[in-house]
Amino acid sequence: MLLSSLLRALPAHEIQNAHDIDISHITDDSRDVKPGAMFVAYRGVNVDGARFIPDAIQRGAVAIVAESRITELPNLPIITVPNGRSALAYLNAAWFGFPSRKMRVIGVTGTDGKTTTCALIASILRAAGHRVGAITTVNAQIGEKEIDTGFHTTTPDAPRRD
Repeated sequence: MLLSSLLRALPAHEIQNAHDIDISHITDDSRDVKPGAMFVAYRGVNVDGARFIPDAIQRGAVAIVAESRITELPNLPIITVPNGRSALAYLNAAWFGFPSRKMRVIGVTGTDGKTTTCALIASILRAAGHRVGAITTVNAQIGEKEIDTGFHTTTPDAPRRD
């Protein structure tokens, strides 16, 4: 996908070394970078992902998204964003053709009972004849198929699509 197509999905960004290139995939894990990748670096609780930018470039990243302006890199497109996690979500939505625009999405939040509530909602919707998908801490369901995601978190990160 062309860089320009992906950047249209970002609500706020600044770009250095702008040139339209083909992006092969998007990742926030430098170990997953293959030639043609867009690497998204953001601050975590313990580590700033910007520290892995040199490794991502060495592995073949052709574009970098970061939360702070970077000047000491080769002539790659460098996109500066206010929030890297949010940018990752927008970029992945664009990559996959904005799938949530083609479906009704129900979010369930709270401390306890989210998985049970999702199961109840899914059961009601199925009984009404709707096709249902759900992601919970236990698994993912697509129609009648159950998938062990291994997430075991309440909200999987944007690029997690196993």
